[in-house]
Amino acid sequence: MVKDQEQALLQVLEFNARRRSDQAKISRILTSGGEASAWAGKEQLKYLQDCLNHHASSQLTLLAGAGINAQNIVGLVQHTGVREFHFSGSGVVPSRMLYRHPRVHMGIAGADEYSVGITDPEKVQDTIAALRSLETGKGQGRS
Repeated sequence: MVKDQEQALLQVLEFNARRRSDQAKISRILTSGGEASAWAGKEQLKYLQDCLNHHASSQLTLLAGAGINAQNIVGLVQHTGVREFHFSGSGVVPSRMLYRHPRVHMGIAGADEYSVGITDPEKVQDTIAALRSLETGKGQGRS
């Protein structure tokens, strides 16, 4: 997390420029554009991507993340120009726990202790299919 994303981006570009070809460089920056979700941060993502596009020698890539799904990935590509995404395809399934004590909590009282977070293969497939729809010209982004 940084206070000024533009300044941080310029610092990374300067760091990479000072590195010799045989030295490791920073290749990706994971960001939501400074917001709770990439969709909410789409204007900043676009701005950062535009900054990178103006640094032709940069091999730095933005990796947009937070709230990426089949419903917004096409719109994010079309609006921001970002081409790499980090997403979980998260879902929830009931746990296999058999005994459930109504008065004892293993975590935070009121939290659902009888569900398990998963990566939902269908959500992953749907998100990838939405992204691939851009290749065929069928992509309809959320606006």
